[in-house]
Amino acid sequence: VINCLFLVAVLVPSATAADAPMQDNGPAQMILETVNECLAVFNDPQLQTSAMMLQRRQKLWDLIEPVFAYEEIDKRVLARYWPDLTPQQRTEFQTGFTEFMKSSYLDKTDNYKGENLEYVNELVEGDRAKVQTNFITADGKKFPVGLSLIRENNTWKIYDAEVFGIRVTGIYLVQFYDLLERSTFEDLMQKIRGKTAAFTEAKK
Repeated sequence: VINCLFLVAVLVPSATAADAPMQDNGPAQMILETVNECLAVFNDPQLQTSAMMLQRRQKLWDLIEPVFAYEEIDKRVLARYWPDLTPQQRTEFQTGFTEFMKSSYLDKTDNYKGENLEYVNELVEGDRAKVQTNFITADGKKFPVGLSLIRENNTWKIYDAEVFGIRVTGIYLVQFYDLLERSTFEDLMQKIRGKTAAFTEAKK
């Protein structure tokens, strides 16, 4: 479950809003609107067959991809290593890590079993925001998921998620730190590309 939390708000095809108010054009509204757009993809009968899996995934990614702040994510998962990267390395990492997230997280959408997302509240402070939600499993279990957002060019974008006090970017940070302490940036990219290729090969 931890693995897919970064996209939980836009992968579950059903969302409900509590009585707590939300801003017009605010972060919570953006999340719930994206959920509803994903709902249309999940409910399209023409996209539910195995033969349409790749097309269904691409439609979902077209909806999901714009809602993430990729540079903000990259800075957090690489932390002190980020400033030392050249512009070319930063571009290489963003491209590779984004492809990994796409392959990894879209793989989870094939196993959707009726999970739900419940909006709780939002807190906006300048160009930063926190949207609190409850992720509801198919058997009715509920656990809180907090989504962190940043406003870029007047658009809210997600850069982290937290559940049970654990940040998703923190999970990757530990993994990448461990590798970069023992190895090189090129080795990190090779590992990321290898994991991405494994997801792609598994679905052929």
